[in-house]
Amino acid sequence: MVLGSGVGGALVIKSQIYRGAHARSGEFGWMVVDDDEIDTEMGTLNFRGATVIGLIRRYNQFSAMPVTDAREIFDRADAGEVLAQHVFHSYYYSLAKGIINLMVAFDPELVVIGGGISANTTFMTDLNATIADLQANHNSINHLTLASVVPAKLRNDAGMIGAVYQLIKRG
Repeated sequence: MVLGSGVGGALVIKSQIYRGAHARSGEFGWMVVDDDEIDTEMGTLNFRGATVIGLIRRYNQFSAMPVTDAREIFDRADAGEVLAQHVFHSYYYSLAKGIINLMVAFDPELVVIGGGISANTTFMTDLNATIADLQANHNSINHLTLASVVPAKLRNDAGMIGAVYQLIKRG
């Protein structure tokens, strides 16, 4: 799963990318993870869990001091800004819902997070804590062993490398 301007990714089965019946597998950002009766798109993982159109957009929607980089929101949250902390809380829960949905639907061995935000240890720690919290409060899955969620070794380059991997592999 890559978090950036949107949320994308891939399902890898037996070392092969699964494309799906209509070549849309991995469009995780289209999943609806929150209610928005006015605009369904606003409840999707793209608008709730992506770094740019999710986290930054949501923060700027309520802030008098807009940001262009998620690191600024982390800094503001660390400094005690209530808005930044609230936006992160909402962000983590939306993202955790999407990841848990993928886990229970596909039972993966591992969930790998790419994108620039994956290099932030606070992000990975808080995301995993939120996933654990949601699992603990979900009676149908609180006893299951779910996949570990880890940062991609290639961090922000993971999506780009993944996109050309099959070509490199064939060459």
